[in-house]
Amino acid sequence: EAQRLKCHTLVIGECGHATKAALLFQKVYGKLGYQHIQIKSILEVSHGFLKEGLLKLDPNKNPETFTYHDPCNLGRGAGIYEEPRELLMAAARPYFEMAPDRKMNYCCGGGGGLVVVEDIHDWRMTVGGLKKVEQLRATGAKVVVAPCANCKKQLRELVKFHKLDMDVVGLHDVIGKAIIFGKQE
Repeated sequence: EAQRLKCHTLVIGECGHATKAALLFQKVYGKLGYQHIQIKSILEVSHGFLKEGLLKLDPNKNPETFTYHDPCNLGRGAGIYEEPRELLMAAARPYFEMAPDRKMNYCCGGGGGLVVVEDIHDWRMTVGGLKKVEQLRATGAKVVVAPCANCKKQLRELVKFHKLDMDVVGLHDVIGKAIIFGKQE
């Protein structure tokens, strides 16, 4: 469809799997004539708008304490680490980094599609997600930002199961609250 519409860029929303799959798809099918279509995550597009001054954000509109979860497919799978952090720091303060972070950050515990397998819910809440729960607790943050649908589902279930005093949101939820519309003086 992107070819038919003569698109130059295909933007993938906040989804780790879709981003990684689209990039892999292009590596394979780009050789068949689709290489002119650039694949970008919405994180990269929004970051570009921020850097160009086209996206203005007021971090005071997000007074909660935040931390960022690196989705496996966006981080290790697509190399997207700094763009979401720069967006988050522009849209919210204070921000606390998890340890370890980036390439060494722990999976949410629901990766590889496990998040939708209800038969292993208890395993995901204990064995699969325990390291992530420890990591979340250690930040002291009230909000964890996860720009991946699977991660958000798993993290919300972990937060509820372990009774963490924390919300789970997408990055563009935070950006949406912080956006400044109109001309700035």
